[in-house]
Amino acid sequence: MGFWRAGVNKTPCASSPYKNPYLHFMNRFKFILANIAWLLALSLLLSSSELLSIGLDSDGKLPLGTLITWWGFIGLAYVSTRSISILRMPNSIWEKSISVLGTTGFYAACIWPLLGWLLAGNLSFEFTSAAPGFRGSPEASVWFWDLNYAIPIVCLIAFITGGATMLLRRFRGKQG
Repeated sequence: MGFWRAGVNKTPCASSPYKNPYLHFMNRFKFILANIAWLLALSLLLSSSELLSIGLDSDGKLPLGTLITWWGFIGLAYVSTRSISILRMPNSIWEKSISVLGTTGFYAACIWPLLGWLLAGNLSFEFTSAAPGFRGSPEASVWFWDLNYAIPIVCLIAFITGGATMLLRRFRGKQG
């Protein structure tokens, strides 16, 4: 039964950091939902699904692809920062810096639509060379695509570095 002790009802296991089994269940539930969100977003984006271009408002200025991408970014950032224990509870300065990197990626994913709107001037993230000034221009498009690449790269760097650090710490603990 996972986090329940055998023979004792509604008592969390000694290895569980949660005194309340409901919190343990909700954290696992959020983790599963986040995995589903980023994997579904990735599959829809890679397949160029027709769902991405469906307008959510009457003018069609807010495509469903914007929300799907946003949920995918948040899901990836959540999974990458919550799945490694040293990113949740860092002990050293190195672990804290990795944790800050992952947290920065998570917050950037949360405000991604706002940053995209500031760069494009619309929520469909359309850029044109006829745009007056920086907002909506091709130069803003370069910044927007750099942001789109930076969010998953930062999250994956934090995930890989945190995982490697955790494995090295466990390996060194078994050697000494």
